[in-house]
Amino acid sequence: MNEDKTELLACSVDRKASPFAVDHMYIDSFGSIGTCIEGPIIGAITAYAGWTGMFYLMIGLSACGTLATYKAEIIYRRVNKPTPDFIAGV
Repeated sequence: MNEDKTELLACSVDRKASPFAVDHMYIDSFGSIGTCIEGPIIGAITAYAGWTGMFYLMIGLSACGTLATYKAEIIYRRVNKPTPDFIAGV
């Protein structure tokens, strides 16, 4: 019975260095910076424009994120466009 529990809780940790460790470090660091400055920015915008202004800001930021994702999808499809059959046979 105890063996089953230890098998479920066991996890393997690979201590080898990853070539992507630096990338993960930067991503984690920028996330922490965003968390630190988010509160004062929200407080300043709320003090200046009220909660209604904050609501419209969130709608605007969501729209910008949607447009950026749509633009990225267009670029991705353009770059990864399949080759037509008549060129592939040459």
